[in-house]
Amino acid sequence: MKLRRYAQVSSISCCRRSSLDASLLTSVDSALKDLKGCCRQLQTLLSVHADEVQVLERLHYKGKNQHRSAIFWNRADEMRRFGLRLKEMNLGNLLDVLRSSFFGDTLLTNPKSLRGSWTHYPSAKYLKFVLERLSAGHPLLERNEERLNEAYHYFTLAMQSGYFAQLILTLTAISSRLSLLINEIHKALKSAHRVVHEMLTILHPGEAQKCTHLLNTRINDAHDHRAPVIVPIIAQEPPSSSFVGEDLGTSVARPAAHQVLDPSEKDTRNLTEPAVHRTYTRSHAPSPDDLFSIMSAKSQGSVAETPVLQEQSASTSTVVSKTCEAPGLAEVSLHRENIVRTNNASLKKRKHSRGAAPSEVKKRMKRKDEIDEIFGF
Repeated sequence: MKLRRYAQVSSISCCRRSSLDASLLTSVDSALKDLKGCCRQLQTLLSVHADEVQVLERLHYKGKNQHRSAIFWNRADEMRRFGLRLKEMNLGNLLDVLRSSFFGDTLLTNPKSLRGSWTHYPSAKYLKFVLERLSAGHPLLERNEERLNEAYHYFTLAMQSGYFAQLILTLTAISSRLSLLINEIHKALKSAHRVVHEMLTILHPGEAQKCTHLLNTRINDAHDHRAPVIVPIIAQEPPSSSFVGEDLGTSVARPAAHQVLDPSEKDTRNLTEPAVHRTYTRSHAPSPDDLFSIMSAKSQGSVAETPVLQEQSASTSTVVSKTCEAPGLAEVSLHRENIVRTNNASLKKRKHSRGAAPSEVKKRMKRKDEIDEIFGF
């Protein structure tokens, strides 16, 4: 059956409550209670939706002459058309009239009669009309929610260009709020559809069997079938298997420490090896303090220290001879002799500089100025 966009409101014919079986009164009371909750929820959601559509209508009126040829404006115009179409259905008023039909003509004279017990019930014709209108609202809401999600993602991408950023940002916010509202309205409409069908089954069981075409599996499904949201997928690098620590630079491979050999032991290694890789104990080698004392004694030339110097020189000569006998230490002994020579040369320079200082001062004192020579001073 093709659902109509516009439908003429059917005439309401009510029957007395006394004509209904007493065993069904409790079920009708429960259904009316559920219908009351659906009416309040739907009225609140539709009022907020009407405010959003009114803001969108104002934006459309102010920018249609400037942006009518833009692509993003087609999305805004589509949101506006869906909002107006849902408003034209007037689903909230439809459920209010259905709820008022349970109170008959007394509601016209006494509006507070809704707080009391119901006295009438509507005919099967009107219940089927309400059920048809609710069934027609489901595909409209599904299509509306799908288009709102697409518009939201389009506006999000359009903001990156920077053109008309304020307007596009406002349209993005409106599309996001409308999408949330449509989702909640759809849930409330499903609940109302279930309650109306339950009323039709209780009050007119024979007519309810003829309206099976109005029961869609998508309506009675407990899950929410929403349009798939297109989310851009950002490629992420796979996590590395090993932890990469702090960059400490390149490292230099150092040679391993060689074993210190005892001089008493015989060196059985090859004598052609470099002397750098051979290390010996320094127990027989002269210390730097001994060398310095020898140099200072030689420079002073005192008689009292001569035996000590001879003993030290003899000891040093024996040490040097012993070290020279050791393989690979000739270069070390030559290096130490060079150090001694350089130290002696430095001491002689200091002595010479100290002795020459007074003579230079005296010469400077004897020197006279040319003016003093003229005047005879």
